[in-house]
Amino acid sequence: MPCPAIPHDHSEPQSSRGVQVGGEQRSYWSLLTWMAPAGACYLPATVVPVGLLANGLPVGIQIVGPYLEDRTTLDIAKHLLAMVGGCPRPPGF
Repeated sequence: MPCPAIPHDHSEPQSSRGVQVGGEQRSYWSLLTWMAPAGACYLPATVVPVGLLANGLPVGIQIVGPYLEDRTTLDIAKHLLAMVGGCPRPPGF
């Protein structure tokens, strides 16, 4: 995604939902252009949490690999997670 975690929007109709990306209001459905290609092509994807924003929202990096290379994305994720110091934990956990 081109942005950190977004607030859930359950307003109707769905076509009117919006999201802030880089300070710009966009259609909620424009986010599909970032996540749909990996799923539509059956590519393995692994998300690694890499930190928290000042407002507490999580930030992650998605690793997409070649078809049937699930272990590759998991191996890369393992090394990346070690580099960033493990999974960030919210206060109180």
